[in-house]
Amino acid sequence: MPQISLPALNALQTRLSDPATGFNVNLANVASTYGIAPYVVDWSDTSSNFLIGQVDPNLLEASSTFTYPFTTIDTGAVVDDARVVSAVFAGTIALVIEVHISLDGENFPRLLAPMAQAIEDAMFATVNNLDEIGTYMSALLTYNGRWTLQKSTITFAGNNWRRTLRFTASVGRITN
Repeated sequence: MPQISLPALNALQTRLSDPATGFNVNLANVASTYGIAPYVVDWSDTSSNFLIGQVDPNLLEASSTFTYPFTTIDTGAVVDDARVVSAVFAGTIALVIEVHISLDGENFPRLLAPMAQAIEDAMFATVNNLDEIGTYMSALLTYNGRWTLQKSTITFAGNNWRRTLRFTASVGRITN
């Protein structure tokens, strides 16, 4: 039985967590431009600010201990185009990165916009780093560099106010 979305998730986590070119480094590089303090995502399995799988932060707040900003990765959709034969997956895997930001003690949510813009720049620099595109290719994935960012409205939640940034991109995969 072929692995369909697991190689895509592994490649994405490898890209994001790279200590030299990953998200943490890129966020640190742009933080001063936006006047924010950079934070660090712990990409490990025991992290309190990262999880594989989409989850509503409201549910986590009620049941778990975690910290903001909180990042999740998952595959939002897997579409088999049946381009080869029915026993082979040949299609698209939608990758989803969600970053939930909430700042301590922010009575009026002024700092959420600069934080969101810094994360946007850092995420783009990370997932579209052409020098590191081999991460996807070594997992037998194709990636064309097209991505989308949706920013939620700011709501009263989290540590006073919360906003979710949802990045989506697609990779192609053909199993054997």
